[in-house]
Amino acid sequence: MAPYTLTVTPYTTAAKVASALQCATFVDSPTATKPSLAQVNEFIARADDEIDRRTGHAWRERFSQSSTVNDTACPNYEYHDLGTIYYATAGIPVHLKHRCIRELDSAKDDEFKVWDGTQYVDYLANRTKGRGSDWWMDNEAGKIYILDTRRALQDVSVQLKYRYGETAVPGDIEEAATCLVCRMIALLDDRAIILEDSSSGPRPTDKIEYWTKRSDKLIADRAEYRVHG
Repeated sequence: MAPYTLTVTPYTTAAKVASALQCATFVDSPTATKPSLAQVNEFIARADDEIDRRTGHAWRERFSQSSTVNDTACPNYEYHDLGTIYYATAGIPVHLKHRCIRELDSAKDDEFKVWDGTQYVDYLANRTKGRGSDWWMDNEAGKIYILDTRRALQDVSVQLKYRYGETAVPGDIEEAATCLVCRMIALLDDRAIILEDSSSGPRPTDKIEYWTKRSDKLIADRAEYRVHG
């Protein structure tokens, strides 16, 4: 079976970067005197990955445990040891490292397995999902609940591979990505072609400082802190 292909929306575009830099649209041309469109799109991909890493979240589809959205599958399992708390109306909680979890689907390379003492049991294939069944999920909060009282009395490990991320890019994340890319371009050796000194406006160094501070603030405001277990 072919690897599942992520549904990825960039956080910004080359046109928005060009607008922020107040320059003409980027193109792929051997005579271009500024970064090519391909280079700018690569900068956008790097900026988007940086935002995901620094916030611990994503506004696009991502594989768990991945370091870049270019990964074709989850590279490693996410492991959790179950605690001994069993909520009568919910079950045993598993706190995932991320929230906004996509529906688990083995056809999309997701996995959810629970150790039964001798082997890992595939819950997607061999257990029923539902509040009155074997397990259920709070997708938004990033929690899975296992409804099996026996598991609360055992040392049980859970291994998962899943996809997460929101389905729309908010304005502040778009702005953060645009600022990061503008800074990358401005720090190139040929930045003078993009950012010209002007007596009537901010200097190139001032613009770089602004983009740095602005992106840092926007990203810090979106940083998430998760309880793992």
